[in-house]
Amino acid sequence: MSSTNYELGNLSNAPINPYFISFIAIISGLLSERALETLRRIGSDYFSGNDPEEPERWALGALRGHFETIKRDPHQLKDAVGVDEKQIDDWIDGKSPIPLQVQRLIAAVVDKPRREIFSDLAPS
Repeated sequence: MSSTNYELGNLSNAPINPYFISFIAIISGLLSERALETLRRIGSDYFSGNDPEEPERWALGALRGHFETIKRDPHQLKDAVGVDEKQIDDWIDGKSPIPLQVQRLIAAVVDKPRREIFSDLAPS
């Protein structure tokens, strides 16, 4: 066995390779930018209420009937969600996708799970 500075018991005397240090610094710099961008995107999505994994969903045909069953007018939601009655009708009739927060509100009002009253398949 040769007597070098790299033997198991003598690593403290090993020379520091400046190219290795430069490589680590460059990679750290590149990864820190990526990490900051990821944190920025996650924070923006979290505070805006958007869920990037949540697909658009449309009301199923029975949604209007659920409102009738509980004797509630869906137009009462317009003030809570900040839209007009036409937009409420378009959502209830499946003409346009319903935002996630509104889906949750409607599901709570009609007391049904979202999977029973909304579909990620657009009506034909």
